[in-house]
Amino acid sequence: MKKKLVLNGEEVEINVLTNRHGQVEFTFNGRDYSIKANQLGPHKTFLTGTLNARVIHTDHDFMVAGKELRVEPPNSSRSKNRTDTGGHMLSPMPGKILQVLVKVGDVVKKGDSLIVMEAMKMEHTIKASEDGVISEVHFGEGQLVAGGVDLVDLNCEQEA
Repeated sequence: MKKKLVLNGEEVEINVLTNRHGQVEFTFNGRDYSIKANQLGPHKTFLTGTLNARVIHTDHDFMVAGKELRVEPPNSSRSKNRTDTGGHMLSPMPGKILQVLVKVGDVVKKGDSLIVMEAMKMEHTIKASEDGVISEVHFGEGQLVAGGVDLVDLNCEQEA
């Protein structure tokens, strides 16, 4: 059975051969994989088989053998999983704020870096989704945040 996934923003196709009892066999890029998942906790899994690695995951974000991956269904709206919704820049997962690069009143352009946070031992930069003015910064450096919470509010209605 052919399945499509979005892997780090690129749509890929895999051919699932078997998917039962925690074991999956599939073909990807012409290579066969056989993997069995063993849960180590709510956000940790150990994969055995052709890929022998510890996996740390939250929702669609995975850390596999030291590489960060984002896997999501191709038909779902990207806005459901985005870190920006309607001028609210959200934390992609639980983590720690390392740097706050803006303050209330700052004018930013789409793509400007707003906050740098650490999650899963990786740095993640939260960027402006649109041009606008920073209307609120909810967290300071060193603070811990949950996943999906407002980090920065951006007023997109004003001309920047």
